[in-house]
Amino acid sequence: SGIHDVLMLEEEVMRSVKERALDTAHYFDPHALSHCLWLLAQHRPRATASSSAHAISHAGADTRDGLDWEYDDDRAEAWEVGQEGWEEDEMNVDVGAKQTREEALKDALVAQAAQLLKGNKFVSSHDVAMTLHAIVKMDLGFNDDHMLQPAESVLLDLLYKRATLVASDFTPQEVSSVLWSQATLYRRARMVPMTSFSSFLVRQVLHEKEHFGAFEMANIMWAAARLDLDLEPEVLAALHARCVEVAGDMTSQGVTNLLWALSQLSTPPPPLLCEALTTRALLLLRAPGGAGDVFSARGVARSLAAIGVLQMDADGARELAASFLRHYLGMSHELGRGVG
Repeated sequence: SGIHDVLMLEEEVMRSVKERALDTAHYFDPHALSHCLWLLAQHRPRATASSSAHAISHAGADTRDGLDWEYDDDRAEAWEVGQEGWEEDEMNVDVGAKQTREEALKDALVAQAAQLLKGNKFVSSHDVAMTLHAIVKMDLGFNDDHMLQPAESVLLDLLYKRATLVASDFTPQEVSSVLWSQATLYRRARMVPMTSFSSFLVRQVLHEKEHFGAFEMANIMWAAARLDLDLEPEVLAALHARCVEVAGDMTSQGVTNLLWALSQLSTPPPPLLCEALTTRALLLLRAPGGAGDVFSARGVARSLAAIGVLQMDADGARELAASFLRHYLGMSHELGRGVG
């Protein structure tokens, strides 16, 4: 249960932890397994000097509470770059190729997770949500064509079947985590989303609205837009109302993702929500240089695109767009990344 404490340790210690995890993976219970997968998702191998810098560059990523807001396709390369200190094992695989220890550990964890799920050993909604999120975040099972490998496809199917049974027990953070996982799978692997299940999760906001914070709401709205969910008017109204209430706590990435989501949904947001987001964005943009939360270049570009689509107050839209452009022009170190 204390495996989270390992996160900040040296690479040498992490290698030892991974070696031991590989030796004992078949003993893991669901709780230990979910935490080990979460650790692997957070502690990605460092690239060697010969690898591309952008493969491990996560500018603008927000990993609060172990959740990612957006997925960068370049991140998949982080697992493929040279892994210093990890020797290849002479292990037999279907294609007769060598496997790195890192890959062997992931394979062992996938196999153990499948065994536990088949034996109905996953009973905790927390373990289900954490395992699902970690597997998706690690790009586990994606081949070069962004298609799922057979073993991981089976595992995800088992996880989602279990998730439907424990969905009513999910906490707000777990709701947003599972929705993020579904939306990311749909986006990256074109895995057919379970829209009825996703809609059920979104409806949880109706019952526990006061427990869904800014982080969860931005994540849920992003996932709903990405999955193109056909939300009922009462559900969408509840989502909009809660977003207004927590807009003052949004991070820059939360503002960006929410603006993008609102621009994609078929029903336009209420003026009150647009005003709340405008106020929050302007506050973040006008903060003293280097103080607190800062919009990335990619975030600025996406926010501007969303403003152009949303039916916002003309004066407010102009003021916000001008502030974003001023901020972007001041980011000379981030220009030229192809986000404009």
